[in-house]
Amino acid sequence: MNIILKHAAFFCFSCLLMISLQINGAVSKITYRGWTGCYQLSNDSVSVTIVAQSGGRVLQYERNGTNVIYENNSLNGKLLNDYISTGFDPDGGRFDYGPEDYTSKIHFLTWMGE
Repeated sequence: MNIILKHAAFFCFSCLLMISLQINGAVSKITYRGWTGCYQLSNDSVSVTIVAQSGGRVLQYERNGTNVIYENNSLNGKLLNDYISTGFDPDGGRFDYGPEDYTSKIHFLTWMGE
């Protein structure tokens, strides 16, 4: 997996989140749904939780108290080894990169993490 591509995608998405959070936001390291080392970015109206262990996948985007991202609690805390053994479609936001024909071979490495 090209580590530069992974970090570039995470950086671009993080920049977009910071725009959404504006100036008076806060960043906290938390455990969320069984994933440790998550980062929660929040301000008065928006809260975003990202799991770094899974390539920077967005687990939660809450605006004014409502999470708009689907959560399948049977997948809590699952990572790449779980995916390899059982195969499942991860929940949360996957803001994909492309072209799909080229990158489909590496999607599970990026979105399922270490």
